[in-house]
Amino acid sequence: MTKNNIPNVKKVLLINPPTGICFRDGRCQGSIELLTAQPERIPMELAYMASLVQEKGFEARLRDFPMEKGTWQDVEAELTEFIPDLLIISVGTPTVDYDLSVCESAKKINPDIITLAKGAHFDVFDKESLEKFHNLDIVIRHEVEATMRDLLEKENFDLVPGITYRSQDNKIMRNPNRKIFVDLDTLPFPARNLLKNQLYTRPDSGKPLTVIMTSRGCPFRCTFCLAGELSDYNLILRDPFKVVDEIEECVIKYNIKDFFFYADTFTYNKEWVVTLCNEILRRGLRIKWGANSRADTLDEERLVAMKKSGCEVLGFGLESGRQETLNKSKKGITLQDSENAIRLCKKYGIKSYMVFMIGFPWETREHVIDTISFALKLDGDFVDFTVVYPYPGTKLYQMAKDMNLFDETELCGHDISRAMQKTAFLSTEELTSLRKYAIRRFYLRPGYIV
Repeated sequence: MTKNNIPNVKKVLLINPPTGICFRDGRCQGSIELLTAQPERIPMELAYMASLVQEKGFEARLRDFPMEKGTWQDVEAELTEFIPDLLIISVGTPTVDYDLSVCESAKKINPDIITLAKGAHFDVFDKESLEKFHNLDIVIRHEVEATMRDLLEKENFDLVPGITYRSQDNKIMRNPNRKIFVDLDTLPFPARNLLKNQLYTRPDSGKPLTVIMTSRGCPFRCTFCLAGELSDYNLILRDPFKVVDEIEECVIKYNIKDFFFYADTFTYNKEWVVTLCNEILRRGLRIKWGANSRADTLDEERLVAMKKSGCEVLGFGLESGRQETLNKSKKGITLQDSENAIRLCKKYGIKSYMVFMIGFPWETREHVIDTISFALKLDGDFVDFTVVYPYPGTKLYQMAKDMNLFDETELCGHDISRAMQKTAFLSTEELTSLRKYAIRRFYLRPGYIV
């Protein structure tokens, strides 16, 4: 690497590589295309990074190549035409090897370019990634936006916590971890001016839909999830009035009236939820929105406020139809919690999107069939069955690794819809087959079709 800072950079290109329409932000990693009811989402972390770049007066371009149906040739054309000084790549573990192949092309076009990658993958495999990809210069661990702000302001990389980088003499340097970023309200709104907002739509109506981050982090300790690990089990809420400011900007400036409120557990804090909903109503914003919830964080007062302010759908990670599995995975809910949540949604006319996981290390075929039967019993509006994927950094990853249930070299190329981890009793082929069977059993019921 020829530079040791970013403040001298003038042109920045931020990309989602053309490796499929995927979740890449925070804990979310994996293909969206093979799920049944997920809308495509704006690359929110890239959009925040781009807004910080613009705030400093640098020129920024943001390209979501999968959504634009772009190819690697399109990436090279953009690099050749724009000639950025800094390339920022959004990476997911299931696509990491493909995503980072762009670094070699970028260096051929501009040998002085700085290549930077962000993604939860680097919280564990930071040094390994820099060792494997010789044209990769920097990776960000954990807090993306705060680290990006420091990179744009500090004179040297060694002053920026939370990064691992290649020094000028080609040594790999790992700076100390960054403290949890709690000042979410100091961030500028995501750079939607750089996005092709019309590409992100509701799967049912085709109307433009955007994502708004309402909080960050999770206090729960599910063994399979990165959310708690990434936040040190903290929940950081944005000011609800500033969230509504962002909603209002989207409505007025971009004519977007459909939203997904991004939060690991949107409904956790009752007072915050009700305040947000009341402010949407007070400003007369006629919007429609959905969010993720937990089955044990719902009550009638919350749902009434949410429904009045435009909530149409709630997603629930219900995970399993066996209490044994919920307990072992430290999910922290009961089967009765799940039943209550879906019942309340039906009562208040809010659609429910249930997500179940199959393939925990201890699961047998009977376990999986019980989960399918439980989903049918609950009879929510939509469902996804995902296969357990051992995200590096989670306790489940270590458990499955100790049990020799997966080959670490196969992390890239598999995800929550393409099994690479077996159980002590079921092969990956059996899990993939059971997932397809589960989806058919739910959606091809005569009553559901009617």
